[in-house]
Amino acid sequence: MTPDEYKHGRDNFWVQFTCGALLGIFVGIYLWRRFVFSFAIGALVFLAAVGGCALVAGFWGDRFWEALLRIWSGTRRR
Repeated sequence: MTPDEYKHGRDNFWVQFTCGALLGIFVGIYLWRRFVFSFAIGALVFLAAVGGCALVAGFWGDRFWEALLRIWSGTRRR
């Protein structure tokens, strides 16, 4: 068990992964409706958004969410 796993527990990855997948669903639906006019391409964009958000949130954890909130709030780390 790595020190990070010991600190947050083994289930933390799956919690972050699930939350990232939920975010990816909303992002994927937005991208699909906004930019894609073909069902096949739209499905690929949707799956890429869900998978990408889920994996990044799972592996980066809290750093991903902190960066995302900084981007949305318009503040930068100094």
